[in-house]
Amino acid sequence: MEEDKFKKILYWNLGIYFCYTTIGIILVKSSTAKQPVDAVAFEIWSVCFMGIHLLLITMKFILLFSKREKELGKSYLLSFLLIILIGLPTCVFYF
Repeated sequence: MEEDKFKKILYWNLGIYFCYTTIGIILVKSSTAKQPVDAVAFEIWSVCFMGIHLLLITMKFILLFSKREKELGKSYLLSFLLIILIGLPTCVFYF
């Protein structure tokens, strides 16, 4: 049962990350601005939304660890690390 919750939390967090990243790419690619402006716009979009997402994940895993629900807290911590691992290179090296 715990493993199902663990996977579900990971999949939801990664899904949310990929959704706002895809929306950012679509919005930036559909604009009529020149390439350097597109790169900066995507970086700003991605960093802002990723920061908000990571802040919420951090609050959630701190809350879960304080309630002694370590398994669920570990899933949020792993989600945090995966989003950092995937998100930072995407923000910086996309264009």
